[in-house]
Amino acid sequence: MPWARILKEGEHGQCGILGIWRNAERDLIFEYSQPIVKQELGFFARRGSQYQLGNKKVLESLSIGAERSSYLPPVLNNPQLHFDLASSLRTNLLKLAKERVDIAYGNKAAGLYLINTDPNLQNIKWQNPGLEIKETYLAFAKIHTEKEALLKAFNRGMNSMKADGSYQKILNAAKL
Repeated sequence: MPWARILKEGEHGQCGILGIWRNAERDLIFEYSQPIVKQELGFFARRGSQYQLGNKKVLESLSIGAERSSYLPPVLNNPQLHFDLASSLRTNLLKLAKERVDIAYGNKAAGLYLINTDPNLQNIKWQNPGLEIKETYLAFAKIHTEKEALLKAFNRGMNSMKADGSYQKILNAAKL
């Protein structure tokens, strides 16, 4: 389901959201589990491109693929930036590969997974340094009737996995 729809259904208490990044606006709507994993956010570009992405004027001159309703770090909250919104990171990476956008914003680990598994994305690379590292959470809307029990059960399971080492094994296997 597209991220914008997941957020809308989550806000209305119709589902929980796994892998959400916190911000002030979302904190008014959701309650969260303990942090699950840290994710690095930043840009992907075509191999061979030489953009100086730390330069504000350069960034303002580019078309940036971004996921609709995604969290944006403060540096991207700039009305001079030109976003081309899509329903997923994969769609943005495909647009990048086809030269329909100049760069794509997203989660490093998810993007690298897509690049490594989709032959259509082999001309895409991650741009160091990233913009921000965010912790991800399981979240339920404050209006969700079972939020407390669900978050408590999830946190208990996470603590158990951390204690027995299975959490770290999963992170190691995913190279996170």
